Amino acid sequence: MKRLLMVGWINSPLVTEWAQEFQARGYEVHLAGEADPSLPPAELPGLAGVHAMEALGPPGTRGRRMSAELGELAEAIAPDLIHAHSLAFGWMAAKAGIRPLVVSAWGSDVFRVRATAKRRGRIALEGADVVLADSEALAQAAAMLAPDAPTARIVNWGVDEERFAPGDRAASRALVGLPPACPVVMGVRGLDSHFNPAALLRGFALLRDEVPDARLVLKHPHDEVPPEIGAAIEKLAIEDSVTVAGRVPPAELPDWYRAADVCVSIPSTDSSPRSVWEALATETPVVASDLPWAREWLTDGRDALLVPARPEPVADALASILGQPELAARLGSCGRALVTERATHAAEMAKVSEIYETLLAAG
Repeated sequence: MKRLLMVGWINSPLVTEWAQEFQARGYEVHLAGEADPSLPPAELPGLAGVHAMEALGPPGTRGRRMSAELGELAEAIAPDLIHAHSLAFGWMAAKAGIRPLVVSAWGSDVFRVRATAKRRGRIALEGADVVLADSEALAQAAAMLAPDAPTARIVNWGVDEERFAPGDRAASRALVGLPPACPVVMGVRGLDSHFNPAALLRGFALLRDEVPDARLVLKHPHDEVPPEIGAAIEKLAIEDSVTVAGRVPPAELPDWYRAADVCVSIPSTDSSPRSVWEALATETPVVASDLPWAREWLTDGRDALLVPARPEPVADALASILGQPELAARLGSCGRALVTERATHAAEMAKVSEIYETLLAAG
């Protein structure tokens, strides 16, 4: 049995679902890394082992300690292949000299790093046998960061199009506890400043001048609302129109997307976020920030509306979708078609499987 050591945030769905996918494909999968304190523990039946590494020591030595621990773990497990999710974990693996090494670059790894993280990212990329990126825009940025690294292969996260399928909006609203009749706008990203929640809140406040019964749902990965977001909601006098969903259980995610009339994702930098693909798969229209990854994958006005991450364009796009049923229907159907044609989970994981098998065959 082929033995795969997967390294990353051991409770991140982006990592754990990948690990479980290849366990189901017949690999002996070991998962190692650090637990993200902002996420709940993950239940991972069937994996050969889950190895939590403690981030001990001062920041300057913490990564080196974890790299040494990862090297010892790899020596004990003797994996046939190691796959590091994100450049931080890729650096640990590269520094430990574990090969063959696949490194997945994440948008936050490349677009928003400085100083030490940038140097370590370069080491991770140049120490990899294969680099994966989920958009050409991210691949190009990774190449600029590490010119001597392998050319990145484009692999999307992929969406389970059967699970994230269109459905009865009224039934989904009843399940998640939203009003049955009012227009619902859902922010599908975090509330950190990078995701421009202030622009979304102000844009929604402007929208209510035209659509006074509209409701905003903030779906973000934490249980508490940052104080500055609560203060902004109060200042805009939209408290009665905002629902904070917080961390949503994975089983409920499709119904939250189906319950919305439009989903919004307007970060300052990004690369093919899974939340956008999940919304598209449910035939929910999407408003996304006009970024290189979006222009690469989405046609503005057909698959989604691409806008600058500012209140006025966001409000205008929301008003267009809510006020034009034909536009909303076209965006929904074209978005769903794009997912089924280019971004299904099965097709993307098949690409990864082929990459793994090629590396393993090369010895």
